[in-house]
Amino acid sequence: MKKETYIPEIQAARGVGIILVALGHSEPVRDAYPLLFSWIYSFHMPLFFLLSGFFSSRLTQGGPVAEVIRSVFRRAFYLFVPYLSVSIGYSALKHFASPLAKRPVSLADLPVDILLYPGNNPALFLWFIYALMIMWLLAPLLTRLPAVLLAPLLVLSQMYSPDVRIFGLGNVFHFIVYYYLGILAAAKREEILNVMGRPSTCGAALAVFAAGYFLARGRELPGLPLVTAVAGSLWVVSSCFICKKWLPMRFLETCGRYSLQIYLLQYFFIFPLYFLLKSRGIDGEWIVPFTFGAGLLLPLALCRWVFPRCAVLAFLFGGRDLEGQGVMRY
Repeated sequence: MKKETYIPEIQAARGVGIILVALGHSEPVRDAYPLLFSWIYSFHMPLFFLLSGFFSSRLTQGGPVAEVIRSVFRRAFYLFVPYLSVSIGYSALKHFASPLAKRPVSLADLPVDILLYPGNNPALFLWFIYALMIMWLLAPLLTRLPAVLLAPLLVLSQMYSPDVRIFGLGNVFHFIVYYYLGILAAAKREEILNVMGRPSTCGAALAVFAAGYFLARGRELPGLPLVTAVAGSLWVVSSCFICKKWLPMRFLETCGRYSLQIYLLQYFFIFPLYFLLKSRGIDGEWIVPFTFGAGLLLPLALCRWVFPRCAVLAFLFGGRDLEGQGVMRY
């Protein structure tokens, strides 16, 4: 298989992932569709971390140490800026709509929560961004340690994650194994892509994922969530290879391209629309598709028609530098 920088199927897989995120974050999906919610949350964030690790070659490849460090901090900076901007913007939205918010905003604690305790951030969904920045900083170290020693330690970290709240390290301990698996897969890039294109891979991943998902319901079995999440992630990726003739690839690739921006901006649309529809007495089952559509399509509209015309907004809220290059590019 010819080595290419851009892989449409992987971009589409990222698009599937962000669609699942938008659906999982729609309101009130947890109450209205609990089975759908638990299915999405069994693998959708591991999928993103795995793909992020797979495309961290700029942070993990060999080269002068100073150059690697510069690349790591530059990328982290262009992600920290929208993390900070979205945190402040969303906190302001929740503060002025405090009677509607599930968690009131404490202005006195806000700076510490945003900078040190992402689990207390009013924009709680940004925990992923914070964890990803830390993983980027750790990426050069991860590739310099023997996999035979590091991989088992990270598996144990996922299974028995300590609840360390400062810097959201508990989330890092829980999810870094998926990021590392992506790094390991990138080292065997051509072989992995060939395997992903086989129907047998897709079928096996689906079977393992389905078995793991149903076995895990109502049970605490160490290691089973990890197996389930990895299998679900591989199933999505492999499906984008073998089913691309039947999938809306152009739309999925577009969603994948703007996945970071959708993730950052979605709640600015979900939150107000949810309470507007709820105040009108609309049932939750009907609210979900509206908040899902708003959380997915309106950020896409900003990315396509607003950010290209305003570099400052793209820089502050889109995870893009002033040249329009996204930090999630590959």
